[in-house]
Amino acid sequence: MNTIWANDPGGGATEQDLRDQLRLDLTGATASAEIDGMAVTNMGDYLVESPPFALMLEEGNVLGAPAGVYEPAVAGGIHLLLAPLSHGDHLVHFRGCFRSGFCTEATYHLSVTNR
Repeated sequence: MNTIWANDPGGGATEQDLRDQLRLDLTGATASAEIDGMAVTNMGDYLVESPPFALMLEEGNVLGAPAGVYEPAVAGGIHLLLAPLSHGDHLVHFRGCFRSGFCTEATYHLSVTNR
């Protein structure tokens, strides 16, 4: 679960304006994760926000937005950092929904081998 907000080129949005919108997007969002069938608890503990940054988009970008530098920009969401998994096969499943009703889900089949 993550979202990004950026000031339009030449726009007047401040970093705080963007953080307020970012936090509004994440209010009421739900997220879950399972690693090998075990639920990850306290998902809200994994909510992080980025420092401000500049986002440069080129012509024909995947967002379909006009080319330009969008700054400031901020991002935030729920991100897990896993301890190294043991040797063997693992199943990691994520699901998240914004209060708007948009949901996303991903399942990773991982195979950890010795180096």
